[in-house]
Amino acid sequence: MKDWEAVFFDLDGLLVDTEGIHVRAYEEVAEHLGIALTADYVNAFIGAPTSENIKRIMADYDVPVERYEKILKIRYDRYAELVRKIPLLPMDGAVECVLRAKEKGYRTALVTSSMREHTVAVLDNITKHSNFKINVAACFDTMVFGDDIARQKPEPDIYHEAVSRLDIAPDAAVALEDSEAGVTAAKTAGVHVIAVPCHNTRDQDFTRADKIVESLQEILTLDFLN
Repeated sequence: MKDWEAVFFDLDGLLVDTEGIHVRAYEEVAEHLGIALTADYVNAFIGAPTSENIKRIMADYDVPVERYEKILKIRYDRYAELVRKIPLLPMDGAVECVLRAKEKGYRTALVTSSMREHTVAVLDNITKHSNFKINVAACFDTMVFGDDIARQKPEPDIYHEAVSRLDIAPDAAVALEDSEAGVTAAKTAGVHVIAVPCHNTRDQDFTRADKIVESLQEILTLDFLN
């Protein structure tokens, strides 16, 4: 494995298991609309932009388009409320991976489709409940949020922005992603990608990834972190 200059980390489903909270927020949107969504239907949303997922629900269930902004706000507000209320722990090996990358001299970036407000709330939450007693947000040289860019994953915009901020070539970075959309975004931007599927994304297509591993603990055994 080549020498990298930077390591990019996704957030939801990779560093912290917020997917259950996302699912609950979508379920409450469904309840508001008077519909029922299957687990498989909602799991297909993971890694995709919330705005596009809401549009999909509305199209599939014939919800008038003029209700879009209100329904999107319900989804965002409910997620934010749950993130503030439910204690979150980092995924097994998550903080260790970020700290190891820093120790090895890599630049680090958080590259997430989540909005800044939601991301900060999640990082504050896991900082509060982590045994590491560190400010997790302070471990990153830069953080790129979904509301920083025009097009969300699987488009490459967010990775173009991360590369630009660190002033490196795309192929000088490796991204850790847990979703097909994230893998596609990073690969399209020219970034090397290691897929780390979570329990909600294991059935997604990771054939574009340069490597697939079982967990962040396995990431810690790879050459570039040793």
